[in-house]
Amino acid sequence: MHVLCVGAGLEQLPSIITAQKMGLKVVAVDKNHTAIGLKQADIGIAVDIAEEQQVIEVARQYNVVAVIPAPIGRYLTTVGGVNDALNLKGISSTAAEYCTDKVKFHSIAFSNGIRRPRQFFVGDRFMLHEAIQGFGFPCIIKPRFGSGSKGVFAILNPNELDKTIQQFFEEPYDNIILEEFIEGNEVGFEGVVQDGNLIFHLFRDKKQTELPFRKTFGSVTPARLPQSIESEICWQVNKCIEVIGLKDCLINADIIVNQQTKKSTILEITGRPAGTFIASEMIPLATDFEFLETGIKIALGFPVEIRKNTEVKPTAMRLLYDDIKRLPKKTEDLVRKKFPGLLRFSTGGEYDIDVTPIKYMITTGASIDEALLESKKVYNYIRESGDEG
Repeated sequence: MHVLCVGAGLEQLPSIITAQKMGLKVVAVDKNHTAIGLKQADIGIAVDIAEEQQVIEVARQYNVVAVIPAPIGRYLTTVGGVNDALNLKGISSTAAEYCTDKVKFHSIAFSNGIRRPRQFFVGDRFMLHEAIQGFGFPCIIKPRFGSGSKGVFAILNPNELDKTIQQFFEEPYDNIILEEFIEGNEVGFEGVVQDGNLIFHLFRDKKQTELPFRKTFGSVTPARLPQSIESEICWQVNKCIEVIGLKDCLINADIIVNQQTKKSTILEITGRPAGTFIASEMIPLATDFEFLETGIKIALGFPVEIRKNTEVKPTAMRLLYDDIKRLPKKTEDLVRKKFPGLLRFSTGGEYDIDVTPIKYMITTGASIDEALLESKKVYNYIRESGDEG
């Protein structure tokens, strides 16, 4: 059986490999003809995933039976388009539009009683300065399309306005929205949806940089949330699944939790797994649950079994940015042996030099605090090792 992977970068590689281990033939598409996933796939085709009709034609040519779940941004709509055109299970084109268009998502969520930040759409980039003055401070500025934290900035007061706008337009965004700044901690929500029902979920506390960037550099699970807040989040996520029409897919949501008011606010939800190896590495290590494999089975229409009351082991994930050098694979192996609580560690030493790595580590311990302490020890060690090298 042939399955399709939309996108073939490093983020999509685990999905491709997982499908192949299940005995499936993977057709992967990506406009970058040197993408690592095109080399790994059974059939790699250089096609721009923004060109939905071309991707549909590839899917028809190889008679694909499913689109496998993989991290993807704006062009989740292409996944939906393929599913609709070939009558496959998975996210629909309409649901994908709600997930990737923040204005459409806000409209349907707010009108159905889902708690959302106040929002304003700025149609013209040259009106942004004036729009922010009228919207008020503090506020969030972000691109209308896509998902994740890319291009998201907080403007806390008028003194930060000009500098932040300049930083925002380092990327060529034309469709811009303003959102109310919500005080609180950001929580990630990972789930499995089958036949429109949420059959598995996991909370993780996000570790983020100081404002104004709100850039996520790590996650911890299980999240430290009161049961009442977990229940409220689950109600809101289930409502999103219903009104958007999410069926037979993996989901990822971002939520702000205010511990003082005991209220949660949905920032966004999307019908695909989280990136940066959260879906492929962190969730299985924390739960012994094969998240991506389950998503592929659901896309194929296969039966799946979800254990009730899955135990979540204290697990911390940290992304390693430019302050950590790319280490040789031999050095990475030595680091892994030195720290017993280090479950995964990579600076890209296992990849060809032309592959831009996602550098990360995953640690565990008897408690969340121990997992975080182990992460800190590893981080300090590899920084010192890099400095000495």
